[in-house]
Amino acid sequence: MPDTTSNARTLARKIYMEHRAAIDFINANRPNYKEEGIAIVKSAIDLNDQWVLDWEERNLVFFRSKEWDQFEVLRTGTGWGNPGSVITFGFDFRPDHLHLICTLGPGTAEPVRQKIYEDISWHRGLFSHAGRELGSSYTRLDVKGPITEEADYDDWDDPAVRAKILDWIADFAENKFPEMNAVIVESLRECEAQRKDQSPG
Repeated sequence: MPDTTSNARTLARKIYMEHRAAIDFINANRPNYKEEGIAIVKSAIDLNDQWVLDWEERNLVFFRSKEWDQFEVLRTGTGWGNPGSVITFGFDFRPDHLHLICTLGPGTAEPVRQKIYEDISWHRGLFSHAGRELGSSYTRLDVKGPITEEADYDDWDDPAVRAKILDWIADFAENKFPEMNAVIVESLRECEAQRKDQSPG
């Protein structure tokens, strides 16, 4: 039985050596989907006056609601800077197709994490992963998408692809985010009140 993998590799090497300059030039100028996609979602965050960029690393761009910043308990997180937000929304470029996620990170105040988790668990229709087991590190609370599909990468330079991503995010911001944000704000408010009640003096 012929070794098709070996034959394919031999053919690929032959084609490369015959067209090396052209292939190297194409590779040097191919789209960087992740880097360019990150620029698109960061511009969407900047366009929304309710959001602020929270943290960025490799395949992830996190943002938070500006409303959350009034609560000290928000900054008990240790997953995205220290101190950092214990809960975030974010754009996830893993795998190739872009998703929007909401994640509860690790933190220094386990009662705060538990309270947020329990409050969100009451809203299974709103948060797609509500009620799943609370982990000691990162716990995914919601996943929406994919925002992109395979055909979008074939037409990546078409302005319609950028518009599609921005329109998807704008629709989320207008029709889904407010209700999700209200649940998180109320949970943070109650966490803050409980912490103040338990403070000495």
